[in-house]
Amino acid sequence: MVNHSLSLMDESTQIVKLNVKDLMRHEEVSQPRLNALARKIEEDGMQRRPVVVHRVGEGFLMLDGHHRAGALEKLGYPSILATEIGFYLTDFVSVRSWRSNGFYDKTTIIQRALDGDLYPPHTTRHVVSFDGGQWKSFHHNDVLEPERNISLKKLERPCKTPAPPTQLIGTQGTLFVFMPVVPPPVSPIYSST
Repeated sequence: MVNHSLSLMDESTQIVKLNVKDLMRHEEVSQPRLNALARKIEEDGMQRRPVVVHRVGEGFLMLDGHHRAGALEKLGYPSILATEIGFYLTDFVSVRSWRSNGFYDKTTIIQRALDGDLYPPHTTRHVVSFDGGQWKSFHHNDVLEPERNISLKKLERPCKTPAPPTQLIGTQGTLFVFMPVVPPPVSPIYSST
């Protein structure tokens, strides 16, 4: 039996190096947590796991890893390792609340990020179902956020290729439809050595 959800993920995800300035946040961060994580990252000398993003327009919507991105930015690193997913607006992903049993609408999250109307820290919890069954959090998920242990030296320079420009070509109901203006560039993935 073919697992279509896993093959979809294989075809629509890639681990890339991005410029931190190209990330769009949809949640604020907790300053004490950000400061502690920045100290830990500096002490370790590496970014252990990529953040998870979804391409929106000319940038990337942060789905998980707001504190990691904020810590690297605070430490002055212009680049970050990220897992870019292409299936955010599908039924494979759901957004739940960390604070209640509620759910969030993905298009509302995108619009709030575009508008700079950020949710409080740890409001949304993105979950994915790879097999149509159990939902798993994006956070420290070994499939979406595999441990990579990338040396901070690899993040010292901005990416040579900026996020490819896209243009909004319309909406279908509440679905945002973007079309790439140029084919997306591929940033090399570096080993931790």
